[in-house]
Amino acid sequence: MFLQISNSSAILIFNARTQGFSFLSKPAIQLFMSAVVSQVFVNCVLLFGNGFIVEELLASDVLAIWIYDFSWLVIIDLVKMLIIRIQDGAAAPEVPEAARVSGTRRSGAPKMSKDIRISISGQPIKK
Repeated sequence: MFLQISNSSAILIFNARTQGFSFLSKPAIQLFMSAVVSQVFVNCVLLFGNGFIVEELLASDVLAIWIYDFSWLVIIDLVKMLIIRIQDGAAAPEVPEAARVSGTRRSGAPKMSKDIRISISGQPIKK
C-alpha cells in the first residue's frame, strides 16, 4: 500500500497540471526530477531496504503496482478529457442584450475573450 500511495501522489501531480493528456506534454524539469528521484528512492527502499521502513516487496509485486497505477493514470486522463469536452461543448446561457456589459468589468479591468486563457506565468494561451 505504501508504494501505491507514493505512486499515485506523483502520478496525480502530472495529471492535474494539464488540460490535455498528461503524457503528451512536457513537465518542467524540476517537477519531473523531483518525482523521479522520490520514486526511485521509494522503490529502492521497497526492493532492497530489508524492512527498513516497510516490508520488502518482490520485484513482481512492484511491477504489478506500477502497471495498476499507470492504468489508473490513463483512465483518469480519459475521464478528464471527457469532462473538458463536455464543458467546452455545453452551450452558454443566452444573456439578454440589455444585461450585457461591454468593454470593462466592475473592477475596471478590460474583458478578455473566452478563447484566451492565462497561464500561471501570466502568458496568454489560445484555445
